[in-house]
Amino acid sequence: MRKYVTVFPSNSEVSKTRRSMEFSSPASRFISKISPEEFVRAWLSSKTLEEVAKKTGMTYAAVGTRARKYLKQGVELPRLEKRASGRGGIPRLDIQGLNELIELATTKKE
Repeated sequence: MRKYVTVFPSNSEVSKTRRSMEFSSPASRFISKISPEEFVRAWLSSKTLEEVAKKTGMTYAAVGTRARKYLKQGVELPRLEKRASGRGGIPRLDIQGLNELIELATTKKE
């Protein structure tokens, strides 16, 4: 019959782990050091979320998250475009133009 021994880490190992978690957690790199006032100033002087991200040094997603948080708390941020040219460089769909293209292609086949 096998005997299993449970080994607990020493107190010094536990405190090292706690310290490393406090000061170098992966989430800490996502915490923005920009104040709410600076964020709102950047927001008001921008046309798109991408522009706010460039001005603040935040990611596009972080800008959206912070804006939603402020809106939920009652800050009346004006609405901005999500991206400068539609969806991340993809031009908006010209539905009428695409349908005309399809119609031209199908009439040529007949």
